Amino acid sequence: AATALNSKLISHHKAFFSEMVTDAVLALDEDLDLAMIGIKKVAGGSVRDSLLVQGVAFKKTFSYAGFEQQPKKFENPKIIL
Repeated sequence: AATALNSKLISHHKAFFSEMVTDAVLALDEDLDLAMIGIKKVAGGSVRDSLLVQGVAFKKTFSYAGFEQQPKKFENPKIIL
């Protein structure tokens, strides 16, 4: 895997990323395509902050009308059972 990592950005981190790529490929079942492996870029942080998420990862976003006015957390909520 390390021989394929010749990008200017990650060539200095071949050992780090080659292990991650190998783990991602090995995590797939035999009947799954390599296209099932995705890469998500997130702004900020360093290259070494990268990590492999096994499973499906979604960015949590809110996009409904009135979102700004809604409370984001509740303190001491009362729950009726």
